Amino acid sequence: MPDNAPIKRHAALVPLSHDHHDALMLVLQIRKGVKNKVPANLMADYATEFFREQILPHFTAEETFLFTRLPATHSLRLRAELEHAEIRQHAASLMNSSDTYEALTLFASGMESHIRFEERELFAHFQETMPDEELEEIGSLMAKGLANRGKCNAPPF
Repeated sequence: MPDNAPIKRHAALVPLSHDHHDALMLVLQIRKGVKNKVPANLMADYATEFFREQILPHFTAEETFLFTRLPATHSLRLRAELEHAEIRQHAASLMNSSDTYEALTLFASGMESHIRFEERELFAHFQETMPDEELEEIGSLMAKGLANRGKCNAPPF
């Protein structure tokens, strides 16, 4: 199968893939903004809000309901948890960096790489190894976990 071929996602994981799409749109906006020299503080403020309202609840749901289905020492779980921690650090640095364009670039690159990993490797692993009933249970739990998160407006840049 070619690397860029569409991946058929189990219905229980589709909401996570939709979140990933939204986050990739943020990555694209950041990259365009950096290229066009949009004021870094404007982009950092929006990225921080998006992270707080959308990405953090997504991370919490994955860490609580999905990653825990793998043994604590499983390589895919370890990588996913490590990348979540790194992205949290990148997000924190958006407001504290002396070079905000660099911080934005690191945040965007980390997000894109992590999303590609989850979509291509982690979710594929769950779909290949878990019964449908278990995936559906995870989907139901995650839907409840994500039900009350905030909304973000379109980026102001």
